[in-house]
Formats: sequence, structure tokens, C-alpha cells
Amino acid sequence: MATQKTFTDSYASSLNEKVSRGEDLQLYIDSTFVFDESQTRWVGGLVQPEELLDKMLKHSDKSQDLQAAITLYEGFRQLRSVVASEKPFWIYLGHVDLYPYMHKRFLNDVTRLLQKDPTKSSVILNRWFFPREFVRNHLAGMWWDVKCTIDETDSDPYIYTRTLFKYYDMRSMNFANYKMFRNKEQVKGILKCIGEHPEIFDPYWQSRIRFVTKYFNRLGATKQLIALPWEFFYHTVESLLDEISQITDSGKETIIDTRTEKEKQLDSDWQNEQE
Repeated sequence: MATQKTFTDSYASSLNEKVSRGEDLQLYIDSTFVFDESQTRWVGGLVQPEELLDKMLKHSDKSQDLQAAITLYEGFRQLRSVVASEKPFWIYLGHVDLYPYMHKRFLNDVTRLLQKDPTKSSVILNRWFFPREFVRNHLAGMWWDVKCTIDETDSDPYIYTRTLFKYYDMRSMNFANYKMFRNKEQVKGILKCIGEHPEIFDPYWQSRIRFVTKYFNRLGATKQLIALPWEFFYHTVESLLDEISQITDSGKETIIDTRTEKEKQLDSDWQNEQE
């Protein structure tokens, strides 16, 4: 069994900076990514999962992201949170161990983008690096999505993971970006209720799920949510279902957009990939 490797902080940053400047983008069209082996280091106590790449390649289609996420999590089930929070670790996986999967998963997106503008790097930045929210990085986001939704006590431990992946906006533009996502009881209660009421949440799902997220953000300012059981969150959402069913358009709410033009473009390109 081999010990898992990662990039040095400085090398991961240099790769990020080059892509941010629009340099070396054509490398991401190649089937193999050439990197500097001297800029890697061992991750103490972490064994490299066997055959993980072969398993991931079986789920490289966009429609198979849920299964890819579960496969990735099961491969790195023993991954410590402190390592899972290190950007160079995921940048290494995306450029080395799991690069063939990343290449197959995003080749069409990268090719289409570079044909429009050879210096435009948004798809590469969004998927291989961390230009915006941490969980939007493809590999890091998938692992944390499963980590924060898995319920080992349930006969189907991935029941809430499936609900999260059903509504993709929850994963990287909404729910999963908030601190509440680290509260397992809160995640379970909210996702359980949402999953049991598709007749409420399937129509206008973006606006309705954002309402739920904002409701608990406001509630968290006055109540210690971390101490409450999942039943509290479930019944709270349940009590709001009539109100939620009346929501049809979040555009009525005035939101001050503080993003830079580059951030807006990254967000736009990311969202276009999902549709």
C-alpha cells in the first residue's frame, strides 16, 4: 500500500496563479497532466486508495456525479477533516491521481470554453482550483457533500446525499456554502423534510430552498442551533410548507450584488455547466 501524496503549498499556488493569468490552459486538454514531481510531499498516515481512479472513471458522466461523489468518499472514508480542508491536497488529486477522471468529466466544457477564448480559464479555475467557495471545487465539493450528509444510522446512509444532489444549487451556490452545512443534525432535518416533499420543492426549487436556507440563517442569530436535534429542523421546515408553497419568484427580493466582474463570470460559467 502506497502513502498518499499532495502538492506543496507553493506549487499548488503557482499552478493556480498561472491558470488565473490565462497561462498553460491547453494543458488541461491533454490526456496526461505534466507536473513537477519534486513539488510533492507525503500525507502522513493516509494510504492511497487502491483502484480509486478505475472506479471514478466509471462515473465520469455529468449525470453520474452522485455516484462519483460516493465513490470518492468511500475511497477516502478515513480522510481527516484537517487534510480534507487543505486546498493543495485536492489540487494534487485533480492534477495527478484523479486527473484522467477530471479530464474525461470536463474535457467538453474546457474545449468549448477555450474555443471561444483561448485565455478564458473559468471552467478550469472552478473545477480544479478554489476561486470562489471551497465546496465548488469538484473533488473537494463532492467529498464534503457526502461527508456532511451521510447518515450511518440509516439503512440507506446516502438518502440525504441524494436529496442534496437532486437540487444542484444547494451544493455550491446556496445551502452547502453556509456554516449550517457542518451541523449534521441540521442537515439531516432539513434534507429529510425537503426529500419527503418533492411536490413542494420540485417547482421553483431554487427560490424555495433559498427561503429555507435564509430562514435558518436568521434563526441562528438568536438561537443556538448546534445544540438542537434533527427533529427540530425537520418540524420547523414542515411548519413552513404552506408558506414555502406560495413562493414562485425570488426576484422580488432586492439583493445587493457585491461580486466583482470576475466573480460574476465564474459564477455564470459554473451555473451554465450545471444546466
